[in-house]
Amino acid sequence: MQSPLLLSEIFDVTVDSLIKEDVMTMTKTIDSGVRTMKQMAWVMVVFLLLMIAAMAWLVVQTVVWDWDLAYAVPTFVLALVLWCVALCAAVQVERIKRAMIWSRIARSCRIGTVSQLTAIPKRAVASA
Repeated sequence: MQSPLLLSEIFDVTVDSLIKEDVMTMTKTIDSGVRTMKQMAWVMVVFLLLMIAAMAWLVVQTVVWDWDLAYAVPTFVLALVLWCVALCAAVQVERIKRAMIWSRIARSCRIGTVSQLTAIPKRAVASA
């Protein structure tokens, strides 16, 4: 209960305006974000499975076929690229979650942009 009070003091709005929001806009934003997050989750799963398959292929090349590690480097690079794609999808999911949180706070405080929102606490802290 203390967090809404602190937010209302920092952003100079009432607690009511923090709690009550435009439900329709929030629903559209959340639905869009959730849909994109689900897509990125599938991208992560697929590319992680492909990376595991590439690593299994690397083991086959080096252990079963007794290849020198120099010949298995392309397979290792492929696994690394697949892992990087999965990691980029995970970062995108985190950005979406963070944007959803900030936009919800901005709407609660009736602030137009996130840049205006992030500027408020700096002024509030500087004046305190």
